[in-house]
Amino acid sequence: MLRRADPNLPIYGELLEKYARDGESIAGLIQKHGLEVRDFVLLSVICNQGIMTIERLAELIGLSSDTVSLCLERLTISKLIRPMANDEPESTPKVRATQRGMLLASRLDDDITEIEKMVFS
Repeated sequence: MLRRADPNLPIYGELLEKYARDGESIAGLIQKHGLEVRDFVLLSVICNQGIMTIERLAELIGLSSDTVSLCLERLTISKLIRPMANDEPESTPKVRATQRGMLLASRLDDDITEIEKMVFS
């Protein structure tokens, strides 16, 4: 069972507070790997859910399709996701994580989990 230092702060508020004291941030950790936070969130969803459409990602994350498309473009350039071939010209484009993307998302998830353990132990 996790003990929270300040029960009035949201969990991520505590994490951010701890990082601020240490001169670090979760965003900084993600950015050290060349990702923006939104990109990491999308990559994590794609890794967990499998093949996704832009519209479904936008719906799940609560971002516009245009914003999701920009994030996906950065992830594609970084070779963390790849577009899926569409047999139907009218169908919605789909993307999937590459092996590199899955490894990076897993590594970052592990790093964030370790940080949470340190903060809440």
